[in-house]
Order: sequence, then C-alpha cells, then structure tokens
Amino acid sequence: MTYDGNLPDERDAFDAYTLRRSTCGGYTRLCRLMGVIVGLQVAEIAGISNEENPFLHDWNAVLLDGEWLFFDATWAMWDIGQYYHAWTSAIIYDDIYQWDFRATEVGTPNMISFTPRWGFMDQCPANVVIPDTVTQVSSFYGCPNLETLTLSDSVTRITACGNNPKLKSVTFGKGIVNIGANAFSDCTSLKSIHIPNSVTTIEGRAFSNTGLTSVTIPSSVTSIRKYAFQDCASLTDVYYGGTEEQWKAISIQQYNTNLTSATIHYNSTMPQQPAKPTQAVAYASTQNVLVDGKSVEFYAYALKDANGNDTNYVKLRDVAQILNGSAAQFEVGWDGSISITTRSAYTSNGSELIQNFAGNQPYTVNTSPVKVNGAAVALDAITLTDATGGYTYFKLRDLGSALGFNVGYANGVGIFIQTDAPYTDAD
Repeated sequence: MTYDGNLPDERDAFDAYTLRRSTCGGYTRLCRLMGVIVGLQVAEIAGISNEENPFLHDWNAVLLDGEWLFFDATWAMWDIGQYYHAWTSAIIYDDIYQWDFRATEVGTPNMISFTPRWGFMDQCPANVVIPDTVTQVSSFYGCPNLETLTLSDSVTRITACGNNPKLKSVTFGKGIVNIGANAFSDCTSLKSIHIPNSVTTIEGRAFSNTGLTSVTIPSSVTSIRKYAFQDCASLTDVYYGGTEEQWKAISIQQYNTNLTSATIHYNSTMPQQPAKPTQAVAYASTQNVLVDGKSVEFYAYALKDANGNDTNYVKLRDVAQILNGSAAQFEVGWDGSISITTRSAYTSNGSELIQNFAGNQPYTVNTSPVKVNGAAVALDAITLTDATGGYTYFKLRDLGSALGFNVGYANGVGIFIQTDAPYTDAD
C-alpha cells in the first residue's frame, strides 16, 4: 500500500483496501474496520504530528488488556504515543453508540461524549445509564424506546437529547453544571425534573414543549436562556432553592413566560414522593478466559457486594457459542423455562459475543426456571433487558458445575475452562 498525498483527505476504508493507496485518513478507517471484524475496540484519532513542522495527521489506538496502545498504519509504527502531541479527538463505534474521546496528555484518553449513532436510534434501550468518566452526553435525540436516563457524577453537560416521547425520568449526577440547548425539548412524557445545585446555566430550549408540571431550580443557577421553558403549558410550580431576591437576580431571558408565570416557591424543593426501591445496577466489564488454551474475551457484568468485591456474570449464549463443537457444547432453548441440553450442538441466534448494552445497566434477578437435560436446577442468574428482549447472565463456575466442564483459576493464567475435564472446586 502507498501513501498518496494527491488524493482527497477524506478517504474511506474501502478505498484504502481496494486502491492500495490512500491518505492517513483512509488507512486509519481501514484499521478500525479490521478491529471491528476481529472484535477489538479500535479508535480513530485525529491530531497533530510532533514533528519539526507539525501537520494534521490521523492514526489509531487499540484497547488491549485494558490499556490503550497507539499505532500508526501510515508510518508503520507501533506504540507511538511518545511521537505525538496535541491529539484532539478519537472515535470508537460499537453496534449502537459512538464514543468520542479527548486527551490532554498522550496516552491518557478521557471519554467525554456518549452518543447514539445516527440511524441506530430505534435500538436505544429503554433504560440508559451513562458510564463513569463520560463528561458530556449529547444527541440521544428521537430515541423511541428511551424511558429513563441516569447520568454518572462525571457528566458536566448534557445537550440535544430531545424528542424522546417516552422519556419520563432523568436523574442527574453530582457533577452536572450545564443543561445545554435542546437537552430535553419535546420530551412530552417528562412531568417533573429536579435540577441539582451544581447547575449554573440552563440553555435555550432545554425544556421547551415538555410535559413538565413542576421543576426544582437551585440557587446556583445564574442564567436561564431564551426559550428554555417555552411551550410548557402545564408548568404550574417552580420550587426554587433561594430567596425571592436571588430569584430576581437570575438572568431569565425572553420567551420563558410559562416559567415566570408559574407559582414560585422560595427556599423550597419539590415535595418528596414516596421513595422508590433503589434500582440494582450491574457493572459492565470484560472477562478474559482461557478456553482450552485459547484466550477469549467475554462481555460480562459484575455485581458488587457490601465490601465492593465483584462477582462476574457472563451471557449464557456467549458461553454456548464459545464451547460449540467441543466436548462441553450445549444447546439453549426456551419451553417456558431456560432449557439447556448438554452434549448438543448450539444453534446461534445472532446475539452472541456482541455488546448488547453500553455501560452499566439496571438488572433484575432471574426468576425463570432453569432446566438441564429436562431436570430443574438452581442457578443464580441476572437478566438485562433492552427494546429487543432479555438476556440472561450466569456465573461461569455455576455453569461449569451444572454442565460438566471445568472452570478454574491459576496465577499467571487467570480464569480458564477445560472442556474435556469434569468440574472441580480446586483451582
């Protein structure tokens, strides 16, 4: 392959592969595509080369064993972080979402934006929990299934998440400072909102044309921009955390009549509703397992105990796919119970070994009966659901014990599976 500076800057992966010549942009996109094909997270990075005469350049980073490593296909260089400075952005795609990164120091990417990809809005799940380290959330716009949105404490700004007709609950983290333009505009099922006392600015159309009947605004807010609460005809009560004098000092711009005409309750917060049970959260993780000597990465979810210790759960169909063709293969079915048949070839349904969810997710304890070869067995499991259905996750050791393959742990090796050995409790 050849670098051809006479080509237009915006080259795609197909051009790079078929023409065998491209600019850095084409080779970068090809590397990301190859990473997707083999199941790796590969970022496209745009930045400035650290040369005597710096110039715009694209390269990649790949996530290996929890660490981002930088490489440059154009210059055929690996682990090249020390050769670059001032890189400005990086993008990672998975099945539904786009993850945007920024960095202030080479080698330490900080994910700042979490966005559904255009064309994938209808696949956005009903309940979204924004992962830790994300500082900006944008463009959850027009997601027909989205009902609840929970922001981590790391999120400082949210914008352009409007036109979600089913959205009825938004939980802000402690770090939110700016509620941006069109943050929740046209979210007609949104009836109340509690803005935390970290927020200073509510931008234009942030809550326009919503179903709000009440809103809590803290005394930390200094600016409410044009149209922020326009067409909120049902808004009757504003619970303000400061005094009347402080309220009058807020810069409330034009076209917020529905807000200013509502009853203002000073030094007040919204009356508390009866507390709902805390929603249990499963923490996204990956688990590398040595299966008959071959390393396999599972997309797993962990539950934390009171001491913060993790117990990992893996998706049943992922395990079935990995073990298919081995002595420990098993089939998965549904007959009113989760039906597992050992020593039978597995029939894939296309959901295996992909990230069905992004970030931490609410879960429920599995209540469906589980049968192995027709006999009921008691196995701890959790269920995660999205718009397309539910997925059941089990402890790997429990599956080994119930289905007859060995699962163990060894220093220097980690977790391993032996498909042709019976399960033992010894590591």
